[in-house]
Amino acid sequence: MPRAPISEPAEARKPKRGKYAKLQDIQYLAAVIRDQELDLQSPSSRPTFWFDGKVYHYSEVARRIRRARKSGRLPIQESSHSLAQPECLQVVPPSVYEAQWTIPTRFADYAADDRHEFSYSAPSEDYSVLIDPMKNVSRACHHQLVSLDNGVKIRVPPPCPDELLVPTKFCASIIRYFQGANENGLFVFNHVGSLVNRTSTGGYANISDFHKCAVVAIDLLERGYANQGFVLVSQALVLVEQILKDQDPKLLDVLCDVSILLLSKGMGSLYDILKDKICGMVKIIAAKHGGEHQPWAQIFAYIDQMPRSQVVDNMQRGWICGFDQLESALQEQPWEGLNISCSVDHSLRMGQNAQRLWDVLVERTAQLSVSEPEKMRQRLAYAKVSYLQCDYSKALETLQTILSQCRKARQHDDLRWLAIEIDALEVSARCYFARSKLTTDRDDASTAEVLLETAVGRSTRTEGIKSPTTIALQHTLWLWLMEQGRVDEAALLRKSMDDVVGGSLSPDE
Repeated sequence: MPRAPISEPAEARKPKRGKYAKLQDIQYLAAVIRDQELDLQSPSSRPTFWFDGKVYHYSEVARRIRRARKSGRLPIQESSHSLAQPECLQVVPPSVYEAQWTIPTRFADYAADDRHEFSYSAPSEDYSVLIDPMKNVSRACHHQLVSLDNGVKIRVPPPCPDELLVPTKFCASIIRYFQGANENGLFVFNHVGSLVNRTSTGGYANISDFHKCAVVAIDLLERGYANQGFVLVSQALVLVEQILKDQDPKLLDVLCDVSILLLSKGMGSLYDILKDKICGMVKIIAAKHGGEHQPWAQIFAYIDQMPRSQVVDNMQRGWICGFDQLESALQEQPWEGLNISCSVDHSLRMGQNAQRLWDVLVERTAQLSVSEPEKMRQRLAYAKVSYLQCDYSKALETLQTILSQCRKARQHDDLRWLAIEIDALEVSARCYFARSKLTTDRDDASTAEVLLETAVGRSTRTEGIKSPTTIALQHTLWLWLMEQGRVDEAALLRKSMDDVVGGSLSPDE
């Protein structure tokens, strides 16, 4: 009688189920269970496992691993080295209830008379045949923005076997893209040590501005300031077209950050709008240049296919794939892939790898010499990590060195470090403000305010009052004033910001 393979449903409950799985498959599954500590989690929190298109639950896999150990095929203590995921295996996270992905606030001001005419799902048109496809995508995106309302839900269909292949293909496309980008000399550093795309002089600034606009917009929307938030969302989307044309690898980094932040805040509908806009534009650009099958286009094609309940996990895996490739290409400066901001939600994009990556940064930065000014950005990243780990003294010590070097450079008309100086002023202010909450020393709070106002002034003079950097710094100052109960001062600052940016003063007006 012929033996039945592992994937036969009729044999699912027989004792010899999984007998013909390869040893490396069993080793990989054992490593997943060990690394994610699945044995300590509740059954509802455990993932399921797909083997050649068939589903297996945690209990079945764990039982098979125990048998392998008992038979001597699998060591009791597995190797601590990471194992490559077999192509026939997929680890599927537990489903997420769609109630988690609804907009919590009401956006009545942006409701249009024709709000029900537009679908919230991904556009299905063939953008390549439109006369002005970019304009049509922007118009559709605008209507989606103004049509958002409280309680809007987008149903997530149950995953099918084809969708379960998306994470693997997504990560494979990222690896292929980074390898090609490295071979083509796309990874270039500018005069202050920032990773830039050499195809565009403004690429680094565009991506930084996109990130700042999006993060501030998310915070405003979460607080109920719909008008101001959507104005900044629109500004962020304007930057997308040029960034996509550059195919800058940093976009994958900030897009991962923004996408995970949107979903973790419950703004799933806004995530869908952002995804539709970007994926639609990538499709247009790819069609124009015949690059539909290139890794860059495939990356966004798989993002477009991801069920919303699986986006966070897939984005985190994709981000790690990209960082690993960046680290192999830029062994001396892999922290550029971290895009460290001072958001408390920042580590979401790294998932369980956050501490490991930050430890690498701290270890390598500790070996730097103060006499290496070209390592300024690395030291700034080190200070940000120290701040996020609540080690304010260590952060301030590093920041004082940075600010001293920036001051000396300015005295000699060397303006290379202005952007880093503004960033260092902001992080210093955040350290003092955080420390003021731990003590009764009022000097820390006043010092924090002075430093942040100095950063706002520098940014206004060098980048302009409408720049995303200036807006982000003013937004932080406004939050601090609100937190201290200085409502009148906060209202005046909010009004001056709204006069520049646009939008009404009060939330939900």
